[in-house]
Amino acid sequence: MRREWLASKEHAHTCCSKLHSKLEGPGEIVIWKKITSIVILLVALLLVSCDTRTTKTIHSPASDSPTIGSPLARVVYAQPDFKTHTIYATSENTLKNAGYIAVDNHGGFYVADYDNNRLLHFPQTTATGAGLQADKVYGQPDYTTNAVGKDAAGLNRPHGVAIDPNGGLYIADMLNNRVLHYSATSTIADRVYGQIDFTTTDSNPKGLSSSTLYHPQGIAVDSTGLYVADSSNNRVLHYPVGSTIADFVYGQGTPGNSQANFTSNASGNGATGLNNPRDVAVDSTGLYVVDSSNNRVLHYIPGNPTADRVYGQLDFASTSVQANQGLDNPTAATLDNPTMVALDKQGALYIADRNNNRILYYAPSISLRGNDPSAVRVYGQKGYTTRHSSTTDSTFNGPGAVAVDNTGNVFVLDIFNQRVLKFTTSLHVTGHPPMSIARGSAFEIRVTLQDAGSGITYTDFKGPLTVQIKPGTGRVGAILSGTVTVNAVSGIAIFSGLTINQAGSGYVLTTSSPGYASAETNSFSVSA
Repeated sequence: MRREWLASKEHAHTCCSKLHSKLEGPGEIVIWKKITSIVILLVALLLVSCDTRTTKTIHSPASDSPTIGSPLARVVYAQPDFKTHTIYATSENTLKNAGYIAVDNHGGFYVADYDNNRLLHFPQTTATGAGLQADKVYGQPDYTTNAVGKDAAGLNRPHGVAIDPNGGLYIADMLNNRVLHYSATSTIADRVYGQIDFTTTDSNPKGLSSSTLYHPQGIAVDSTGLYVADSSNNRVLHYPVGSTIADFVYGQGTPGNSQANFTSNASGNGATGLNNPRDVAVDSTGLYVVDSSNNRVLHYIPGNPTADRVYGQLDFASTSVQANQGLDNPTAATLDNPTMVALDKQGALYIADRNNNRILYYAPSISLRGNDPSAVRVYGQKGYTTRHSSTTDSTFNGPGAVAVDNTGNVFVLDIFNQRVLKFTTSLHVTGHPPMSIARGSAFEIRVTLQDAGSGITYTDFKGPLTVQIKPGTGRVGAILSGTVTVNAVSGIAIFSGLTINQAGSGYVLTTSSPGYASAETNSFSVSA
């Protein structure tokens, strides 16, 4: 809007200047000078609203209450503290320019340790400060070697990671131009995508096709199969379950499943083109693709090669590809070389906005409309218009990857600080029941979602939340009535008009929301 205003103002000033040059008498000039500024304003506003040459873009509104402030990490991995960013000798607790991160289903995570040619698994920890060291390694025989490997046991600059429904693992072995699959119990690959066997490593061997890859990076899995960001082929491939031959391609035009689509790898833009796609994520709402060199993230309905929403750019125009939309500083709606996306259990989107040294959080897709939505949370910066880098518990230097576990913990791969940071997000009861309540009398509780490190309340959080009597507390058979399911407003969930129908002691209520650990009230009693 600011750019449209400036252009319209200039246009208005030009029109006024032409009229001014036609005035002849001194009196007319004096009068003109008094009204020039008013005319410029009116004409500019008219041009902005009525100029048929400009395509009007509908923007998704930001949340009513975007969160202010930057969260603080509670755990650091691969460094001894939050201020250190040393590249150490290769071991079970070091990283070297790692490229990707993925959470497991048990509180731990995997890191593609790019320059060490390996994948590490780090287990869950409930402590704060320095995290636990890795407990599993892929691509190397031990924790101290980092040689390039080109067989079923080796890796060459691994990047993407995904977990299949059976607990198996996919790794995008980038410079070997392949994706490997591992069973849940082995560190030796049992399947290969992009190559005819485990010993060939050429890009697009025997020519570009539906079974070749060229520098694959991000990968994702859903019930239909495997998605691969085939970055140097400027496309995303979908492989159906049980097949190593792709059946659909995004980024190479329509219809997405023709021979012409699979044998083209031109970079592009618009709603059907891609330029260096680096990651993918999928959920029930659709497919997200990080179109890195176009400085945007695209959303697709699976099976449709035409994107229906863009993040980071105003629209799908061929000119809408600039970093931070050509602005001097970032905003809540711009991106600069995004590298990875993640989705939480509520459908909210996280984008690793690497060159802006931040992670952006966008409200769940179902609440958005139009293009260029604005983020409502930011990690790594105090606001949306800075891009500073440093080494602290709240800042990054090249955050290249982000992942969210099933209880809302956010893991950030801070590439050039050679570490992973864990941010703990949790429900917090801010308004407890009275210590004693008469049976049938109404009371309320209040709940917020907070960053555990900083205490920031996420005012953008909307829920939904539910409350119940914690099993094993109070009196058996007691019923909690009243407003037991609510949405949060400005980050605060108010359960009002609650009543309990039986007297007893030791009652505890527990509140929950999808994707977050539950929170409990203080213990209280109900009198007869």
